[in-house]
Amino acid sequence: MLQRVHQAVDRTWGREILEILLSGPLRYTDLFVRLGEVADRPVHSRTFQATLKALIDQGLLEHRTARVPKEYALTASGRRLTHALRQIEAWDQEHPAEQSDSRDA
Repeated sequence: MLQRVHQAVDRTWGREILEILLSGPLRYTDLFVRLGEVADRPVHSRTFQATLKALIDQGLLEHRTARVPKEYALTASGRRLTHALRQIEAWDQEHPAEQSDSRDA
């Protein structure tokens, strides 16, 4: 189970793309620009395209081609995963790791 989550979010820009699309569908160019605004390093189009394809293959994104303009959107599964990741991040913020392991005491 956790291995599937790890595969989804460990891809380059996977987590960021999911988070961006949580606010709604975007066209390819708009998504690419938004990712560039939040990225901590340059975004390469090949890597971006590969990540989009992987997220689609995992059932987390859909590429809506019947609509004009064409856009990328989270699936229901992608929304649930992104919300779950936010909860995990909140828990992590609330429960920082202690400097020393309590078992060593």
